[in-house]
Amino acid sequence: MPRPFCCQFGRVAQESAGPHGRTFEMLFDALVAGNIRENATRCAITVLIIALGTTVAFAVALLNTVTISAISAGADQLDESVNLLVVGGPRGFDANSAGERREL
Repeated sequence: MPRPFCCQFGRVAQESAGPHGRTFEMLFDALVAGNIRENATRCAITVLIIALGTTVAFAVALLNTVTISAISAGADQLDESVNLLVVGGPRGFDANSAGERREL
């Protein structure tokens, strides 16, 4: 029976890493490959859910960016169509300047 890919990866690590290669293979098998072998369906579903969550987070961020730019463009368009501008002098507004207006 051929060895699984993870064990082949451990064997390569053993040849290149010296005496610690076997330790790496045992840790990889215990922490990653063993869990995948025993719970293949659960691992596949977990990876799928993580990918789906990442996609949803990206979509929400993109939607926020588009919404902010659309609101900003609408505000800029409204700002250009203003036909009355209220300007305060260097002292601000007071009772004497309440009746003055400037048309654009």
